[in-house]
Amino acid sequence: MSRLERGVLLVALATIAGLLLVALLAVQTDSRQVPAWSVPPSAIVAITTPRAGAQAATSAEGARRTTVPVPSPSLRLPRGSGAEADQSPAATHAGPAVVTRPPTARPAASHSLAELVATGIASNMGPGFGPTYLALPQGRGWIARICGPAACITRVSTDVGPEAWTHRVADLNVTDFERVCGCSWRMGLTTVTVVLEGRK
Repeated sequence: MSRLERGVLLVALATIAGLLLVALLAVQTDSRQVPAWSVPPSAIVAITTPRAGAQAATSAEGARRTTVPVPSPSLRLPRGSGAEADQSPAATHAGPAVVTRPPTARPAASHSLAELVATGIASNMGPGFGPTYLALPQGRGWIARICGPAACITRVSTDVGPEAWTHRVADLNVTDFERVCGCSWRMGLTTVTVVLEGRK
Protein backbone atom coordinates (compact mmCIF):
# COMPACT_ATOMS: atom_id res chain seq x y z
CA MET A 1 0.00 0.00 0.00
CA SER A 2 1.42 3.32 -0.95
CA ARG A 3 1.95 6.22 1.39
CA LEU A 4 -0.91 8.21 -0.18
CA GLU A 5 -3.42 5.44 0.36
CA ARG A 6 -2.39 5.12 3.99
CA GLY A 7 -2.95 8.88 4.54
CA VAL A 8 -6.46 8.76 3.03
CA LEU A 9 -7.36 5.80 5.22
CA LEU A 10 -6.21 7.58 8.38
CA VAL A 11 -8.26 10.65 7.55
CA ALA A 12 -11.37 8.52 6.97
CA LEU A 13 -10.91 6.67 10.26
CA ALA A 14 -10.42 9.95 12.15
CA THR A 15 -13.61 11.37 10.62
CA ILE A 16 -15.64 8.28 11.57
CA ALA A 17 -14.27 8.38 15.11
CA GLY A 18 -15.23 12.05 15.46
CA LEU A 19 -18.76 11.41 14.28
CA LEU A 20 -19.19 8.55 16.74
CA LEU A 21 -17.96 10.75 19.60
CA VAL A 22 -20.42 13.54 18.73
CA ALA A 23 -23.29 11.03 18.56
CA LEU A 24 -22.36 9.59 21.95
CA LEU A 25 -22.27 13.02 23.60
CA ALA A 26 -25.68 13.90 22.13
CA VAL A 27 -27.25 10.71 23.51
CA GLN A 28 -25.89 11.38 27.01
CA THR A 29 -27.20 14.99 27.00
CA ASP A 30 -30.73 13.91 25.98
CA SER A 31 -30.81 11.27 28.72
CA ARG A 32 -30.03 13.88 31.40
CA GLN A 33 -32.93 16.24 30.43
CA VAL A 34 -36.22 15.64 32.31
CA PRO A 35 -39.38 16.32 30.27
CA ALA A 36 -41.72 18.94 31.71
CA TRP A 37 -44.66 16.55 31.51
CA SER A 38 -42.88 14.02 33.71
CA VAL A 39 -42.90 16.37 36.79
CA PRO A 40 -45.82 15.43 39.12
CA PRO A 41 -48.21 18.29 40.10
CA SER A 42 -47.54 17.63 43.80
CA ALA A 43 -43.94 18.72 43.27
CA ILE A 44 -45.03 22.25 42.27
CA VAL A 45 -44.98 24.49 45.39
CA ALA A 46 -46.15 28.12 45.42
CA ILE A 47 -43.42 30.41 46.71
CA THR A 48 -44.50 33.54 48.64
CA THR A 49 -41.90 36.22 49.10
CA PRO A 50 -41.75 38.15 52.44
CA ARG A 51 -42.80 41.37 50.72
CA ALA A 52 -45.94 39.81 49.20
CA GLY A 53 -46.87 38.28 52.57
CA ALA A 54 -46.48 41.65 54.31
CA GLN A 55 -48.70 43.35 51.70
CA ALA A 56 -51.41 40.69 52.12
CA ALA A 57 -51.33 41.08 55.92
CA THR A 58 -51.53 44.88 55.60
CA SER A 59 -54.54 44.61 53.26
CA ALA A 60 -56.35 42.27 55.66
CA GLU A 61 -55.63 44.55 58.62
CA GLY A 62 -56.85 47.61 56.64
CA ALA A 63 -60.08 45.79 55.76
CA ARG A 64 -60.69 44.99 59.44
CA ARG A 65 -60.08 48.60 60.41
CA THR A 66 -62.33 49.93 57.65
CA THR A 67 -65.36 47.84 58.53
CA VAL A 68 -66.12 49.70 61.77
CA PRO A 69 -69.88 49.90 62.46
CA VAL A 70 -71.22 53.45 62.30
CA PRO A 71 -74.36 54.32 64.27
CA SER A 72 -77.36 55.35 62.23
CA PRO A 73 -77.83 59.15 61.90
CA SER A 74 -81.48 58.73 62.84
CA LEU A 75 -80.41 57.75 66.39
CA ARG A 76 -78.43 60.92 67.03
CA LEU A 77 -80.04 63.44 69.34
CA PRO A 78 -80.45 67.02 68.03
CA ARG A 79 -78.14 69.62 69.47
CA GLY A 80 -79.58 72.19 71.78
CA SER A 81 -82.46 69.94 72.87
CA GLY A 82 -81.00 69.35 76.36
CA ALA A 83 -81.18 65.56 75.91
CA GLU A 84 -77.68 65.03 74.43
CA ALA A 85 -76.15 64.70 77.95
CA ASP A 86 -77.60 61.20 78.34
CA GLN A 87 -75.54 59.00 76.01
CA SER A 88 -76.63 55.60 77.38
CA PRO A 89 -77.93 52.96 74.92
CA ALA A 90 -81.41 53.21 76.42
CA ALA A 91 -81.50 56.95 75.82
CA THR A 92 -80.08 56.53 72.31
CA HIS A 93 -82.81 54.11 71.20
CA ALA A 94 -85.63 55.94 73.00
CA GLY A 95 -86.53 57.95 69.88
CA PRO A 96 -86.30 61.65 69.02
CA ALA A 97 -86.27 64.07 71.91
CA VAL A 98 -89.38 66.16 72.46
CA VAL A 99 -88.57 69.83 72.96
CA THR A 100 -91.13 71.86 74.87
CA ARG A 101 -91.03 75.58 74.17
CA PRO A 102 -92.67 78.15 76.39
CA PRO A 103 -95.68 79.83 74.83
CA THR A 104 -94.93 83.09 73.09
CA ALA A 105 -96.72 86.06 74.52
CA ARG A 106 -99.02 87.62 71.97
CA PRO A 107 -99.31 91.40 71.79
CA ALA A 108 -102.55 92.88 72.88
CA ALA A 109 -105.04 93.85 70.24
CA SER A 110 -104.30 97.31 68.84
CA HIS A 111 -105.11 99.49 65.91
CA SER A 112 -103.56 98.65 62.56
CA LEU A 113 -100.81 100.75 61.02
CA ALA A 114 -103.30 102.22 58.57
CA GLU A 115 -105.37 103.48 61.51
CA LEU A 116 -102.38 104.96 63.36
CA VAL A 117 -100.70 106.69 60.42
CA ALA A 118 -102.60 108.45 57.65
CA THR A 119 -101.49 110.81 54.90
CA GLY A 120 -104.05 112.83 53.00
CA ILE A 121 -106.00 116.06 52.79
CA ALA A 122 -106.88 118.21 55.80
CA SER A 123 -109.25 121.18 55.82
CA ASN A 124 -110.02 124.01 58.25
CA MET A 125 -113.42 124.75 59.73
CA GLY A 126 -113.15 128.56 59.45
CA PRO A 127 -113.02 131.24 62.17
CA GLY A 128 -116.21 129.98 63.82
CA PHE A 129 -114.45 127.07 65.60
CA GLY A 130 -112.19 127.51 68.62
CA PRO A 131 -108.34 127.34 68.67
CA THR A 132 -108.32 123.77 70.10
CA TYR A 133 -110.71 122.20 67.63
CA LEU A 134 -109.54 119.00 65.90
CA ALA A 135 -111.73 116.38 64.26
CA LEU A 136 -110.34 112.90 63.49
CA PRO A 137 -112.10 109.81 62.06
CA GLN A 138 -111.09 107.84 65.18
CA GLY A 139 -113.07 110.19 67.43
CA ARG A 140 -112.35 112.26 70.52
CA GLY A 141 -109.49 111.88 73.00
CA TRP A 142 -106.67 110.83 70.63
CA ILE A 143 -103.22 112.42 70.91
CA ALA A 144 -102.21 113.14 67.32
CA ARG A 145 -99.05 114.53 65.74
CA ILE A 146 -99.95 116.38 62.56
CA CYS A 147 -97.24 117.39 60.08
CA GLY A 148 -97.79 119.62 57.04
CA PRO A 149 -95.60 121.42 54.50
CA ALA A 150 -94.53 124.08 57.05
CA ALA A 151 -94.57 122.54 60.56
CA CYS A 152 -95.71 119.79 62.92
CA ILE A 153 -98.07 120.15 65.87
CA THR A 154 -99.35 117.81 68.59
CA ARG A 155 -103.00 118.08 69.53
CA VAL A 156 -105.82 116.14 71.20
CA SER A 157 -108.86 115.41 69.05
CA THR A 158 -112.12 117.00 70.19
CA ASP A 159 -114.58 115.76 67.57
CA VAL A 160 -115.35 113.00 65.05
CA GLY A 161 -114.80 113.83 61.40
CA PRO A 162 -114.49 114.58 58.59
CA GLU A 163 -117.31 112.84 56.80
CA ALA A 164 -116.25 109.61 55.03
CA TRP A 165 -117.39 110.81 51.62
CA THR A 166 -114.90 113.72 51.76
CA HIS A 167 -111.90 111.33 52.00
CA ARG A 168 -110.11 113.80 54.29
CA VAL A 169 -107.93 112.71 57.23
CA ALA A 170 -108.50 115.69 59.59
CA ASP A 171 -110.37 118.95 60.11
CA LEU A 172 -108.27 121.67 61.80
CA ASN A 173 -109.00 125.00 63.36
CA VAL A 174 -107.81 128.14 61.55
CA THR A 175 -104.72 128.71 63.71
CA ASP A 176 -103.38 125.15 63.45
CA PHE A 177 -104.18 125.00 59.73
CA GLU A 178 -102.12 128.10 58.97
CA ARG A 179 -99.23 126.78 61.12
CA VAL A 180 -98.91 123.39 59.44
CA CYS A 181 -99.71 124.68 55.96
CA GLY A 182 -97.64 127.85 56.03
CA CYS A 183 -100.44 129.57 54.17
CA SER A 184 -103.70 131.45 54.79
CA TRP A 185 -106.69 129.52 56.08
CA ARG A 186 -108.54 130.73 52.97
CA MET A 187 -106.56 128.13 50.95
CA GLY A 188 -109.05 125.68 52.42
CA LEU A 189 -107.06 122.44 51.99
CA THR A 190 -103.51 121.16 52.60
CA THR A 191 -101.66 117.86 52.65
CA VAL A 192 -100.76 116.45 56.10
CA THR A 193 -99.61 113.25 57.79
CA VAL A 194 -101.43 112.28 60.97
CA VAL A 195 -99.75 109.96 63.49
CA LEU A 196 -101.81 108.76 66.46
CA GLU A 197 -99.57 108.55 69.55
CA GLY A 198 -102.17 107.17 71.97
CA ARG A 199 -105.21 108.02 74.02
CA LYS A 200 -105.36 110.88 76.48
